[in-house]
Amino acid sequence: MIKRISLIGCGSIGTEILMSLKRGDIPNAAVLSVLDIKGEVIKQALKKIDAEHIKVFTNFEDLLNSSIFAGSYCRIRCDKKCPTKLE
Repeated sequence: MIKRISLIGCGSIGTEILMSLKRGDIPNAAVLSVLDIKGEVIKQALKKIDAEHIKVFTNFEDLLNSSIFAGSYCRIRCDKKCPTKLE
């Protein structure tokens, strides 16, 4: 069974996780989506791993409402500033 991952935060920690997944360090895992409020940070992270198939979000609410997020097996939060609940 493939673990479907939504990654929240694409800074240094999020980028390391993406690179680790690309290397296969985490078996049977695939990133479906990434979220960061800074679109340029997402572009830089995805460019490092040459991943065009990953859905990109810059708005937390849009990610939460997406079918991709609902279908994720694991959500990894890599940014202390990302809200954990909607107000």
